[in-house]
Amino acid sequence: MGCGPGIYSELLYDKGFSVTGLDFSKRSIAYARDIAYRYQNYLEMNYENLFDIAILIYCDFGVLSPKDRGVLLAKIHRALKKDGLLILDVLHQPYRNTFQGTQSVQYEAGGFWSPEPYVVIQRSQYYSETDNTLEQYLVITEKNWEHFNIWNQVYTRESFVREVERRHFVLQDIFADVCGRAFTEQGENMCGVFVKRR
Repeated sequence: MGCGPGIYSELLYDKGFSVTGLDFSKRSIAYARDIAYRYQNYLEMNYENLFDIAILIYCDFGVLSPKDRGVLLAKIHRALKKDGLLILDVLHQPYRNTFQGTQSVQYEAGGFWSPEPYVVIQRSQYYSETDNTLEQYLVITEKNWEHFNIWNQVYTRESFVREVERRHFVLQDIFADVCGRAFTEQGENMCGVFVKRR
């Protein structure tokens, strides 16, 4: 889920896995190749008992609202086969200490936000009452402007496990990252491997 242009999907495919990639970016799906890619919002997927493993990385889980995270976990649970695995990574509490509220204005000839020249005004802030970060972007081109709010939930180990296990998964293991490094309380990320229950 959130496969982008297929970087990790291709690696899994090359190792012999049968892979289905979902992404809501038409540009990413157009770039991806060799695999069953679907242009789809993963909150709208409707699979049943089809997959052995579901993967959502790059801390995408934490950008969803609490309600949408619940919807997604229910859909993943339904899509996985018996004893299927769910792999998720999230921001871990030490991330709060390095996150810096910023404000900036950049002028670009074209790039990430638009192929045309643009100005991007960025602001970021941490909200302690909800343990969220917010990155706001205002992208202005000659003919248009767009505004993006990117929220991200910060977790403790306990809050992460509790949220996922509430949706009928059981923690199998927890790591510092998706590469499988040993978990430490000092790491800014954590990756959980959960097993479908029931």
